[in-house]
Amino acid sequence: MNGPNDGSGQPFDRFGSDDAAVEGTFDLAGLEIPGSGGSAQCELTVEAIDPLWSQTVGPYGPWQVQPSGSTPPIVVTVSKGGNLQQDILMQGSAVHPPDWFEPVDYTSPAPLPTLGEWLAGLSGYGNTDYFWFSGQNNRTLSVEVTALDESGVASQSKSLPVIGMWALSNPGGNSAPAATPMAFNTFNFGMTRLDAVLLATANFRLGISDYRGDGRPDFRYRARVFYGDRVIPPRASVGGGTALAIQGLGLRGNRAVKIAAMNAPLLAVSANQVTATAPAMADGLQNVTLSDPATGAASIMTGALTYGAASDDIIRRVAGSNPATSVGGEAPNPIRVRVLTAGGLTPVAGASVFFTATPPASFAACGGGSRRPEGFRDLL
Repeated sequence: MNGPNDGSGQPFDRFGSDDAAVEGTFDLAGLEIPGSGGSAQCELTVEAIDPLWSQTVGPYGPWQVQPSGSTPPIVVTVSKGGNLQQDILMQGSAVHPPDWFEPVDYTSPAPLPTLGEWLAGLSGYGNTDYFWFSGQNNRTLSVEVTALDESGVASQSKSLPVIGMWALSNPGGNSAPAATPMAFNTFNFGMTRLDAVLLATANFRLGISDYRGDGRPDFRYRARVFYGDRVIPPRASVGGGTALAIQGLGLRGNRAVKIAAMNAPLLAVSANQVTATAPAMADGLQNVTLSDPATGAASIMTGALTYGAASDDIIRRVAGSNPATSVGGEAPNPIRVRVLTAGGLTPVAGASVFFTATPPASFAACGGGSRRPEGFRDLL
């Protein structure tokens, strides 16, 4: 995901060859014939390279690629001074099912699946899957990619998935602003995770590739974008109890919601929405954090929820004119105020209103009764 060259300027695709004439070909010239005979039998078998022998073999150390399929041992007879060609067929090897979003490239990414989770594969030299999605400023997200083998089981002996993100407007040709430098950077077997911060409300490009630049029919993967986008309603009562619908992507595995530092009890969870109950909290902007403890994924929605009154709200007196009242007496008319949004039209429910008096006076809200709806407050 960091471009065509490594830190020393060497191209990442310098390993191996994509020449079809020599692909999968091994030339075992000069084999000695045992004894004094003119011919010998040799047995050919196929197995993965021992990773202890491949530490310096470019991006193949220490993770080797396990063969796909199997083949029984093959016995061939070779003659001294002669040549023999033998094809080896891997039986039961993987067949790549076409991905539903192909073909894609950097300039033409596919829309991200609506649920934020999908299965796909990396088949073909240098194959990279690109997707795009919309995101908001002041949000974080996690992108998880788990390498799978041809049977759909998590594996560290197939692909080495790496992840990169760009703004969709980025013309390309440069390193990804957010990227995983290596595969398998989590404690979850076979999983690579990218944690990124969105600094603008825009469309973004997501790329998934193999670290080696490989692509094979058995390089399958499972991906998830874990992202919280918005909270409905965007305000909660300071007394708590407001039901909040938090919308986003890949939320199915979510198990925790926090508002500021307080847990918000979950009511329902789906891939695109988490419903939780807001705890009691003082007026002001608060962050909402979604997390999946099973994988370490997290999404922080900074300033996404307003408790009670906001800094630009309006407190308007509706009633409260009173005649002069003796000290220690009770005003005959209640003081009623209404809290409205900055536009002056929409009532704000569950906001706190504080009264002070000079010299000090005793206030009794609503005669000890409950709060009134739609932002009204009475003082007797």
